[in-house]
This record gives sequence, C-alpha cells and structure tokens, in this order.
Amino acid sequence: MHAFLYRIAKWLVRWGSKLFVRVKIQGLEHAQGQGAYLLCGNHLSWFDGAIILLLPKKRLVRLMCKKELFSIFPGRWFYEFAYFFPVDREGNDVQSVKTALKVLKDGHVLGIFPEGTRSKSQELLPFHNGPVTLAHRQKVPIVPFGRTKKVGLWGKICVSIGEPYYIDCDDRRLSQEQTERFTQELREKVMGEMEKAERMLHG
Repeated sequence: MHAFLYRIAKWLVRWGSKLFVRVKIQGLEHAQGQGAYLLCGNHLSWFDGAIILLLPKKRLVRLMCKKELFSIFPGRWFYEFAYFFPVDREGNDVQSVKTALKVLKDGHVLGIFPEGTRSKSQELLPFHNGPVTLAHRQKVPIVPFGRTKKVGLWGKICVSIGEPYYIDCDDRRLSQEQTERFTQELREKVMGEMEKAERMLHG
C-alpha cells in the first residue's frame, strides 16, 4: 500500500512541476544506476525535496529532512507517503543515522542536503560531514547535483546531475582531516553542477 502511495506522491510532484514551474534536467543518466547511492545537492527552497523525487525515474528515494516538516498538516501526509524521514538538526539524532544506514543497506537511494538548511542568500553554505561519512562507511557512491537559484511560479529551474563517485580512501575510518577534505570535495562537485545548471538556464 505504501509503495502505491509513493507512486501517487511522485506523480503529483511530476505534474505539479509541469503546472507551476518548468524543470529542465541534464545528466539524468547519472541517477538511474542500480544499487545504493547518496544523492546530494544544494538546498534553496521547499521545492528541492520534490526535485529529488524527479531525478531517479524508477528508483525509490528516501530523503532526510527536518523533523519540523512532519508537524505541519497537510504536508505531513505527503512526506510520509513520499518516504521522507525526519532528522533533529539540533542534536545528535542517532535514529535518523540508523535509518539512513538502513536505506543504503537495503540498496535504495538516500537524498541529503549537505548544507543542512535552506540557503537564504542562495549562495552555497558550508557542508556537514554526514554524507561523506555515510558514503565511506557503506562503500556506496555519491551522485552530486546542483540547481539554479529560486524562481517564482511558472519560472524555470535547471538541474545538472554529475557522475557518481566514491570516497577514495581504503581506511576503515576517516580521520577528521580526511572527512573535512572529502566533504570539501563534495561541496566543490555540487558547486560545479550548480554552475552547469546556471549555464543551462542562460544558454
């Protein structure tokens, strides 16, 4: 039953994106692979969660999002049907980490916004280390993506998806220095996709 409701949620997103905004995506082939991976991109608006659902056409995506969204009705039912799961951004949320690990162990796609919040300035914020730690621990690739800046109703959003890549380290655990370096690498890849998306918009 839940899988059926997920397909409805995805259908609503697809048609809503056609009615209210125009979404143009390049690099879709990079998000269609088999097996688990992390999907990481910049975060500018509430619509970003919907964008993540559009990227892997036939894959289940579980998106980590702030717990406050689940206290809002009627949005709560949509987030639950869309397989989003909450994270407490104020503390060390062990349950959300366990959920994220299980998503990857089960071979699904895990969506994360590494900035941890929407960027009000529309500039890319510093990244949290969580995505890199999860990808290294589970030995799964990261697929970076970037979107153009916010638009109003019936505006155009361009999204560029980069090639999957692995955290290039054979150590069992990452040191703090390694974690920061690989997190910066992810941030640079997302920034590169944002630049490609801007060129799509103005090209």
